[in-house]
Amino acid sequence: MVSIHVQLPKIASEKSKMLTYAQYRDLLSVKTLNEFVIKLKKMDYEEIELQENATLELIDFGLKEKLIVTLQKIIRNSPEKFQRFFMVYLLKFEIENIKLLIKSFYKNLVKDEIKIHESIEELVGRIGIFKEALMATDMKALLAILRRLPYGDLIIEAFITFERENYSFFYFDLVLDLKYLEELWLKHQKLNQKDSQIARQYVGFETDCYNLEAIVRARNLKVEPSLTYKMISAKNYHLNKQFLESLMKDNLNYEKLAEIIGSKEKISNLDANSIRIICKHARVNLIRSLYVKEVFSIGKSLAFFLHKELEIENLRTVSVGIYYKRPLEEILSKIYIV
Repeated sequence: MVSIHVQLPKIASEKSKMLTYAQYRDLLSVKTLNEFVIKLKKMDYEEIELQENATLELIDFGLKEKLIVTLQKIIRNSPEKFQRFFMVYLLKFEIENIKLLIKSFYKNLVKDEIKIHESIEELVGRIGIFKEALMATDMKALLAILRRLPYGDLIIEAFITFERENYSFFYFDLVLDLKYLEELWLKHQKLNQKDSQIARQYVGFETDCYNLEAIVRARNLKVEPSLTYKMISAKNYHLNKQFLESLMKDNLNYEKLAEIIGSKEKISNLDANSIRIICKHARVNLIRSLYVKEVFSIGKSLAFFLHKELEIENLRTVSVGIYYKRPLEEILSKIYIV
């Protein structure tokens, strides 16, 4: 059985490899995506494939693979009670695979163009199902295969909603994302009291951000409030039912929202993008607070998980900025450093 005394040095080692502001500036000195990949591979990102012509899609895939591999390494060296929680945490990547398969089959993409993250399926023991899914002849066959997953019936329910709502992936994504959050909420409650309270800061924060974005997007699409209620989590952390109802009616003080969620970002209007910015800023503060939690708790490992994800998002931002030849300072303004 692995103890936390084994885990902590692993976290410290991986954290020491995190990119600095100076390294981000160095990455932005390049002119092409190929040059970006070459530099990145020298910064502990050897998983990124160097193709003849690097693309945003290939870089994005490689960055996500690096993230999964790194998090798996920490999980393998974590106490068993933490492992059970983090295995549910990793389900977000399997859900991304499911979304990719459904959307690819709907768009009739060539099978060779569909790149799922097999590393996560190997870890959870479901690679066979996903390899079989890639060979499905049509959407009906694909759904029949995916139904064998532990939450297969939910996938069918999400697809039925997708068809009913004029083939809008907005609804399909929300059904799966909500299921993920509910599973995470249930699992964090099974930790001991100290670790459960720490983990709830993260799970509650993500639930608040999910509810915020779901309501704002539903409001923009003029979705009926009765249907919007079905899209949001019944669980709440800082944002209670009364607050969410005010948001549905657009009766909201934006400064109050930023204060509640823990962000100092200034916003003049509320849309899905501004919600993401507010939440990202608040997530940086959350990571910092988790790093200084009691040493022998889930805090440091959870902080590292979120920190590494943030780095991947930063690198994605850098790659997009390089591709579209945006000014250096503009790109750097969108980088979040813990």
